[in-house]
Amino acid sequence: MINFALCLSGGAARGAFHLGALAFFDEQNIKFEAFSGSSIGSIIAASYASGVSPLEQLKIFKSKELRKCIKFNPYLNGLLKIDTTNPLIKELLPIHKIEDIPKPLYICVYDYKNKELIYYDKGDVVNLCIASSALIPLFKPLKFENRKLLDGGLLNNIPVEPLLNKNYKICALDLLPRKERTLQKNYNPINLVKKRIFKTWHQNIDYAIKHTDIYITTNKLRETKMFTFDGLDELFKLGYKEASNHINSFR
Repeated sequence: MINFALCLSGGAARGAFHLGALAFFDEQNIKFEAFSGSSIGSIIAASYASGVSPLEQLKIFKSKELRKCIKFNPYLNGLLKIDTTNPLIKELLPIHKIEDIPKPLYICVYDYKNKELIYYDKGDVVNLCIASSALIPLFKPLKFENRKLLDGGLLNNIPVEPLLNKNYKICALDLLPRKERTLQKNYNPINLVKKRIFKTWHQNIDYAIKHTDIYITTNKLRETKMFTFDGLDELFKLGYKEASNHINSFR
Protein backbone atom coordinates (compact mmCIF):
# COMPACT_ATOMS: atom_id res chain seq x y z
CA MET A 1 0.00 0.00 0.00
CA ILE A 2 1.30 3.45 -0.96
CA ASN A 3 1.35 6.09 1.75
CA PHE A 4 1.12 9.62 0.37
CA ALA A 5 2.43 12.74 2.08
CA LEU A 6 1.55 16.28 1.06
CA CYS A 7 3.79 19.36 1.00
CA LEU A 8 2.17 22.77 0.44
CA SER A 9 4.23 25.78 -0.56
CA GLY A 10 3.78 29.39 0.41
CA GLY A 11 2.27 31.93 -1.97
CA ALA A 12 -0.20 34.11 -0.03
CA ALA A 13 -3.67 34.31 -1.64
CA ARG A 14 -2.66 31.79 -4.26
CA GLY A 15 -3.29 29.28 -1.49
CA ALA A 16 -6.78 28.88 -2.95
CA PHE A 17 -5.02 26.77 -5.59
CA HIS A 18 -4.10 24.34 -2.78
CA LEU A 19 -7.73 24.19 -1.73
CA GLY A 20 -8.92 23.31 -5.22
CA ALA A 21 -6.37 20.50 -5.43
CA LEU A 22 -7.41 19.20 -2.01
CA ALA A 23 -11.06 19.23 -3.09
CA PHE A 24 -10.14 17.03 -6.05
CA PHE A 25 -8.14 14.68 -3.83
CA ASP A 26 -11.13 14.35 -1.52
CA GLU A 27 -13.43 13.52 -4.43
CA GLN A 28 -11.00 10.83 -5.56
CA ASN A 29 -10.63 9.50 -1.99
CA ILE A 30 -6.88 10.17 -2.09
CA LYS A 31 -5.64 10.20 1.50
CA PHE A 32 -2.46 11.71 2.90
CA GLU A 33 -0.67 10.30 5.91
CA ALA A 34 1.51 13.34 6.69
CA PHE A 35 1.72 17.04 5.87
CA SER A 36 4.24 19.84 5.72
CA GLY A 37 3.93 23.47 4.71
CA SER A 38 5.41 26.93 4.61
CA SER A 39 3.51 30.20 5.02
CA ILE A 40 -0.06 29.89 3.69
CA GLY A 41 0.76 26.25 2.95
CA SER A 42 1.26 25.62 6.66
CA ILE A 43 -2.11 27.19 7.50
CA ILE A 44 -4.00 25.18 4.88
CA ALA A 45 -2.17 21.96 5.80
CA ALA A 46 -2.88 22.46 9.51
CA SER A 47 -6.53 23.26 8.85
CA TYR A 48 -7.02 20.32 6.49
CA ALA A 49 -5.23 17.88 8.79
CA SER A 50 -7.50 19.14 11.60
CA GLY A 51 -10.60 18.15 9.63
CA VAL A 52 -11.60 21.45 8.01
CA SER A 53 -12.65 20.73 4.43
CA PRO A 54 -11.26 22.66 1.43
CA LEU A 55 -14.65 24.25 0.75
CA GLU A 56 -15.00 25.29 4.39
CA GLN A 57 -11.56 26.87 4.25
CA LEU A 58 -12.38 28.67 1.01
CA LYS A 59 -15.51 30.09 2.61
CA ILE A 60 -13.45 31.38 5.55
CA PHE A 61 -10.79 32.94 3.31
CA LYS A 62 -13.47 34.69 1.25
CA SER A 63 -15.36 36.04 4.26
CA LYS A 64 -15.32 39.70 5.22
CA GLU A 65 -14.85 38.61 8.83
CA LEU A 66 -11.41 37.18 8.02
CA ARG A 67 -10.28 40.55 6.70
CA LYS A 68 -11.12 42.02 10.09
CA CYS A 69 -8.53 39.64 11.59
CA ILE A 70 -5.80 41.46 9.68
CA LYS A 71 -5.23 44.81 11.33
CA PHE A 72 -3.06 47.77 10.36
CA ASN A 73 -0.09 48.01 12.70
CA PRO A 74 2.15 50.91 11.58
CA TYR A 75 4.27 51.49 14.67
CA LEU A 76 5.24 48.04 15.95
CA ASN A 77 7.89 46.64 13.57
CA GLY A 78 5.33 45.41 11.08
CA LEU A 79 2.67 46.95 8.90
CA LEU A 80 0.07 44.32 9.80
CA LYS A 81 -0.87 42.02 12.66
CA ILE A 82 -3.27 39.09 13.08
CA ASP A 83 -6.04 39.24 15.67
CA THR A 84 -5.79 35.70 17.03
CA THR A 85 -8.78 36.27 19.34
CA ASN A 86 -11.20 36.39 16.41
CA PRO A 87 -13.45 33.27 16.50
CA LEU A 88 -12.79 32.71 12.80
CA ILE A 89 -9.18 31.78 13.58
CA LYS A 90 -10.46 29.02 15.86
CA GLU A 91 -12.80 27.88 13.10
CA LEU A 92 -9.92 27.70 10.63
CA LEU A 93 -7.47 26.10 13.07
CA PRO A 94 -9.62 24.21 15.60
CA ILE A 95 -6.90 22.02 17.16
CA HIS A 96 -4.65 23.86 19.59
CA LYS A 97 -1.52 21.68 19.58
CA ILE A 98 0.24 20.21 16.55
CA GLU A 99 0.80 16.95 18.41
CA ASP A 100 -2.99 16.57 18.86
CA ILE A 101 -3.63 16.65 15.11
CA PRO A 102 -4.41 13.06 14.01
CA LYS A 103 -1.65 12.86 11.39
CA PRO A 104 1.93 14.17 11.41
CA LEU A 105 2.23 17.85 10.52
CA TYR A 106 5.42 19.87 10.06
CA ILE A 107 5.34 23.66 10.03
CA CYS A 108 8.36 25.31 8.44
CA VAL A 109 9.64 28.54 10.00
CA TYR A 110 12.87 30.49 9.84
CA ASP A 111 14.58 31.35 13.11
CA TYR A 112 15.88 34.84 12.40
CA LYS A 113 17.88 35.01 15.62
CA ASN A 114 19.80 31.76 15.15
CA LYS A 115 19.73 31.75 11.33
CA GLU A 116 18.21 28.29 10.92
CA LEU A 117 15.17 26.59 9.45
CA ILE A 118 12.97 24.67 11.88
CA TYR A 119 10.26 22.11 11.11
CA TYR A 120 7.93 22.13 14.10
CA ASP A 121 5.92 18.97 14.78
CA LYS A 122 4.91 20.08 18.27
CA GLY A 123 3.62 23.32 19.71
CA ASP A 124 0.87 25.91 19.37
CA VAL A 125 -0.77 25.61 15.94
CA VAL A 126 -2.00 29.20 15.60
CA ASN A 127 1.23 30.85 16.73
CA LEU A 128 3.43 28.64 14.57
CA CYS A 129 1.22 29.08 11.51
CA ILE A 130 1.37 32.84 11.99
CA ALA A 131 5.14 32.63 12.42
CA SER A 132 5.45 30.57 9.24
CA SER A 133 3.50 33.31 7.43
CA ALA A 134 5.33 36.30 9.00
CA LEU A 135 6.65 37.85 5.81
CA ILE A 136 8.74 40.91 6.57
CA PRO A 137 8.13 43.85 6.42
CA LEU A 138 4.40 43.11 6.44
CA PHE A 139 4.57 41.24 9.76
CA LYS A 140 7.05 41.42 12.58
CA PRO A 141 8.92 38.28 13.71
CA LEU A 142 7.00 36.17 16.19
CA LYS A 143 8.71 35.44 19.52
CA PHE A 144 8.40 31.76 20.42
CA GLU A 145 10.54 29.75 22.85
CA ASN A 146 13.32 32.38 22.92
CA ARG A 147 13.40 32.46 19.14
CA LYS A 148 12.40 35.09 16.60
CA LEU A 149 10.47 33.31 13.87
CA LEU A 150 9.76 34.44 10.32
CA ASP A 151 8.09 33.13 7.18
CA GLY A 152 9.52 29.68 6.45
CA GLY A 153 9.02 30.28 2.74
CA LEU A 154 11.76 32.90 2.76
CA LEU A 155 14.36 30.14 2.57
CA ASN A 156 12.39 26.94 2.01
CA ASN A 157 9.09 27.35 0.24
CA ILE A 158 8.59 23.63 -0.46
CA PRO A 159 9.62 21.99 2.85
CA VAL A 160 9.83 18.32 1.90
CA GLU A 161 12.72 17.60 4.30
CA PRO A 162 10.65 16.33 7.27
CA LEU A 163 8.76 13.97 4.96
CA LEU A 164 11.84 12.26 3.56
CA ASN A 165 13.04 8.78 4.56
CA LYS A 166 9.65 7.86 5.99
CA ASN A 167 8.37 5.60 3.21
CA TYR A 168 6.06 8.28 1.81
CA LYS A 169 5.31 9.05 -1.79
CA ILE A 170 5.52 12.84 -1.65
CA CYS A 171 3.18 15.16 -3.51
CA ALA A 172 4.18 18.84 -3.55
CA LEU A 173 2.04 21.76 -4.65
CA ASP A 174 4.02 24.85 -5.68
CA LEU A 175 2.37 28.29 -5.84
CA LEU A 176 5.48 30.06 -7.14
CA PRO A 177 6.45 28.44 -10.45
CA ARG A 178 9.72 29.84 -11.74
CA LYS A 179 10.47 31.28 -15.12
CA GLU A 180 13.06 29.48 -17.16
CA ARG A 181 16.51 30.74 -16.29
CA THR A 182 18.16 32.73 -19.05
CA LEU A 183 21.80 33.67 -19.46
CA GLN A 184 22.41 37.33 -18.61
CA LYS A 185 24.40 38.80 -21.49
CA ASN A 186 24.95 42.22 -19.94
CA TYR A 187 26.45 42.87 -16.52
CA ASN A 188 23.74 44.20 -14.23
CA PRO A 189 24.69 44.79 -10.56
CA ILE A 190 21.05 44.69 -9.45
CA ASN A 191 20.53 41.28 -11.01
CA LEU A 192 23.77 40.10 -9.44
CA VAL A 193 22.57 41.08 -5.97
CA LYS A 194 19.21 39.43 -6.57
CA LYS A 195 20.97 36.27 -7.71
CA ARG A 196 23.01 36.11 -4.53
CA ILE A 197 20.00 36.80 -2.30
CA PHE A 198 17.88 34.09 -3.87
CA LYS A 199 20.65 31.52 -4.35
CA THR A 200 19.75 29.54 -1.22
CA TRP A 201 16.04 29.83 -1.98
CA HIS A 202 16.54 28.41 -5.48
CA GLN A 203 18.79 25.64 -4.18
CA ASN A 204 16.11 24.57 -1.69
CA ILE A 205 13.44 24.60 -4.40
CA ASP A 206 15.64 22.50 -6.69
CA TYR A 207 16.24 20.06 -3.84
CA ALA A 208 12.53 19.81 -3.08
CA ILE A 209 11.54 19.17 -6.70
CA LYS A 210 14.26 16.53 -7.02
CA HIS A 211 12.94 14.70 -3.94
CA THR A 212 9.25 14.99 -4.83
CA ASP A 213 7.39 12.14 -6.47
CA ILE A 214 4.45 14.20 -7.69
CA TYR A 215 5.08 17.90 -8.40
CA ILE A 216 2.03 20.02 -9.18
CA THR A 217 2.14 23.61 -10.39
CA THR A 218 1.29 25.66 -13.47
CA ASN A 219 2.72 28.74 -15.12
CA LYS A 220 -0.78 30.18 -15.06
CA LEU A 221 -0.21 30.94 -11.37
CA ARG A 222 2.26 33.66 -12.38
CA GLU A 223 -0.66 35.50 -13.96
CA THR A 224 -2.51 35.70 -10.63
CA LYS A 225 -2.07 38.17 -7.79
CA MET A 226 -0.70 37.11 -4.42
CA PHE A 227 -1.87 39.86 -2.08
CA THR A 228 -5.56 40.25 -2.80
CA PHE A 229 -8.69 38.36 -1.83
CA ASP A 230 -10.05 38.76 -5.37
CA GLY A 231 -9.90 35.78 -7.68
CA LEU A 232 -9.97 33.03 -5.04
CA ASP A 233 -12.66 31.07 -6.87
CA GLU A 234 -10.61 31.09 -10.08
CA LEU A 235 -7.52 29.89 -8.21
CA PHE A 236 -9.59 27.14 -6.58
CA LYS A 237 -10.76 25.94 -10.01
CA LEU A 238 -7.21 26.08 -11.36
CA GLY A 239 -5.93 23.94 -8.47
CA TYR A 240 -8.71 21.42 -9.02
CA LYS A 241 -7.88 21.19 -12.72
CA GLU A 242 -4.14 20.81 -12.27
CA ALA A 243 -4.59 18.13 -9.61
CA SER A 244 -6.90 16.21 -11.94
CA ASN A 245 -4.17 16.25 -14.60
CA HIS A 246 -1.99 14.19 -12.24
CA ILE A 247 -4.56 11.58 -11.22
CA ASN A 248 -2.60 8.73 -12.83
CA SER A 249 0.36 9.48 -10.54
CA PHE A 250 -1.77 8.42 -7.56
CA ARG A 251 -2.74 5.05 -8.97
